[in-house]
Amino acid sequence: FGTRGLQALLGRTVDANGVASVIDGANRFVWRSRDAAAYRGKQALPAVIDAMQRAPAGTIEVAAYEGDAMHGGWAPVPGSSWRTFYGVPAAPMESGLRRQVGLMTLGWALCALLGMAIAAALGRRLAFLVNRASEAAQQASVGQPVPTLDSTVRELEALGAALREASLHVQHEAAARAAAAAAHERLLAVEQSARSRAEADNRAKDEFLAMLGHELRNPLSAIASA
Repeated sequence: FGTRGLQALLGRTVDANGVASVIDGANRFVWRSRDAAAYRGKQALPAVIDAMQRAPAGTIEVAAYEGDAMHGGWAPVPGSSWRTFYGVPAAPMESGLRRQVGLMTLGWALCALLGMAIAAALGRRLAFLVNRASEAAQQASVGQPVPTLDSTVRELEALGAALREASLHVQHEAAARAAAAAAHERLLAVEQSARSRAEADNRAKDEFLAMLGHELRNPLSAIASA
């Protein structure tokens, strides 16, 4: 494959803003896409050399010889002590990353706002249903008809059914108490009527005995005198 093959391969993959190079076992440039003749035989950057000594392949963020920040990576050339290094400008990548992070942040913010809006709407609906349930409980306590809550929440539907059943029970109890009160009133009226008749009969008896005693006293007095 050789140096020319590596040069051709790396030259096709690197753009004008990036940098590609072939580094030998002594950490010197064999070829570099930027100013190849000027950098041939020159030592690679110390930070790159240190990173390549720690691992056979990897990535690094480093400033190129020209001063522009790069995100680079290196890998060994099979069958030799050479390594290839490929770097791309950090600014476009970081700009794209910041854009992606910004879009993700915006998406999360919109999702959070949408969730808050949905939660607020559900909260208002739940508060409305709870108020209706409270009113229904007050109506059920006095035996008034309880309206349907019209809720998709099973617990509130069960509460509404229980309140309607309680209202019917209160209505039945009220009807039973009213019937008992009416019967008591009828019995009281009958008792008062009977008492009035008894008192009238008792007065008539007293009047009759008084009249009888008066009528009998005069003849008896005459007989006793005779």
